[in-house]
Amino acid sequence: MSSFNTAFLLASFLFACLAFARPVEQKAAANDLISDVCSMTGNPVACEAALRVDPDSAKADLKGLGHISIGLSKKSATTTLKLINAVLKGGDDDLIDACQEFYEESIGFLGAAESALNSGDYMSMNVHANDAIDGPIYCESGFEGAPHPEPPQLNKGDEDLQVLIAAVLEIADRLLGEGNKLVE
Repeated sequence: MSSFNTAFLLASFLFACLAFARPVEQKAAANDLISDVCSMTGNPVACEAALRVDPDSAKADLKGLGHISIGLSKKSATTTLKLINAVLKGGDDDLIDACQEFYEESIGFLGAAESALNSGDYMSMNVHANDAIDGPIYCESGFEGAPHPEPPQLNKGDEDLQVLIAAVLEIADRLLGEGNKLVE
């Protein structure tokens, strides 16, 4: 009887260890996913900091991280667009006008990327994210050689959005890769 109790306790202990270890492994895997995705962007530190702001990112799979990164990208683009609109109230500026158009287009493309993600069309997700990243790039490059520099807050918005969309692009590439795997 004593060996039965010992075996039962040992089995119970092992079961408890396995049951509690799995969530830690999943969380570690999700955190590694964020690091892994962000390592492929131009600014891994900023990417990780941005994605980890969302409490769901720690346990997200690749598709979930796609939703999070698109959501954060849309929020960043909208915030920067509000800044652009505030600057435009101060006067007419062709460069800022152009940035306004670029950001409006980027927000639209991000919405299309999100729809593509929802439908599992990862190629379209990639195409729309590529189109979306052009907005902050064109806005930023429009100030090169301009008579006045890009406002610092706008420059930060450009850079932040580029980092976030780079994460969306990396996720789309990975989702495309998963879809191209042969079924065994």
